[in-house]
Amino acid sequence: MSRDADTPASDRVARFRALQAIYDRRVARFDVVRPLRAIHFDVQAKRGRLRGPLVVMIDLTNQCNIHCVFCYRAGPKVLLEPAGRVRHRDLDAFDGLLDELTAMGVASVTLSGGEPTMHPRFIEAVERVKERDLSLTVVTNGTHLTQAQLEELAARLDRRRDKVELSLHAATAETFAALTGSRRYDHLRRTLAAFRDLEIPFLTMTLALRANLAEIDAILDLAAGHGAREHAVEAPFPKSHLPASDCLAIDEVLDLYARLMATRPGRPFLALNFFHLHDHIFRDVPSERAPAPGGCHAGTSSCAIDILGDVHLCQFAIDHRGTAVGNLADAPLAELWARAQRRSAARSAESCTNCPAFVWEAEREAPERAPGLVTIRRREEHR
Repeated sequence: MSRDADTPASDRVARFRALQAIYDRRVARFDVVRPLRAIHFDVQAKRGRLRGPLVVMIDLTNQCNIHCVFCYRAGPKVLLEPAGRVRHRDLDAFDGLLDELTAMGVASVTLSGGEPTMHPRFIEAVERVKERDLSLTVVTNGTHLTQAQLEELAARLDRRRDKVELSLHAATAETFAALTGSRRYDHLRRTLAAFRDLEIPFLTMTLALRANLAEIDAILDLAAGHGAREHAVEAPFPKSHLPASDCLAIDEVLDLYARLMATRPGRPFLALNFFHLHDHIFRDVPSERAPAPGGCHAGTSSCAIDILGDVHLCQFAIDHRGTAVGNLADAPLAELWARAQRRSAARSAESCTNCPAFVWEAEREAPERAPGLVTIRRREEHR
């Protein structure tokens, strides 16, 4: 994420704080600090420990049907391994894992991947989560869901507790193809229509990049017009597979956040990510640094389980051995969660870019990149 050389760092800090204050008031007004987040903040403030995570993200498969240029799970472990093997989670083992989660008091499960709907028994996996009365989130790109799957989801999701998180990064087929390498935009639009018609509870996640910046308002209008309950927007920082030239400069992100808050004051609620922006704002003025807004959930109230059974502190670095605390084949989840909490307590990270969990990757970064940036190797190198 580049900087505008004409903007003094102190001015940028002041603007960031002003926008964050406005956003915090909006969050309070809309009462969107949900019970799970409220518990997380309480645990964090008291430096306490939970018997089990509040939220667990589980990869159902490492298979995906599109190739997003910005994907934070684009490494060989998550998607295609060096041998190109596709893996789907065994549902008998999944049953045992869900029993562990229930015994540990886990409140919510997120099904991810890869593209989770590509698991040959995807709906059965959904059923098994709901049989245990767990809250459920399904993360999907929306380009593989069939009409039958959509109808099954509509019948099984609790509209008060469950949701689909839809990746929505384009308002035109051309931009969609440029960002995903796919021409399945029409399928995505049909999925949106089905969400509306079947009243499937969903929110949208949009990454603001140079390629889609001109379409952000159209993307949000598209989602709202199909019944989205919430929009999440953030601007990713550069990674090894996402060059700075593809990302917005810090001042552009601040401009975007300011404009969106001014023009979209009502519902659907607009969730903006100030946490990931925080480190870039304060890097040049460390003396003014304040704790990152929202804090880090990794190993405090959440964890992620990849397709190989490795348990990670952080869902955003699931392709990195630096965040794994062990494998389900070697230890029960309760033991691995205890390890995760011990490691989390030892961290002093205020943001992703200075998290010690990623330090081992620093020497693989290009010299011009900031130390500690998450490195996700290009999938093409491992085919």
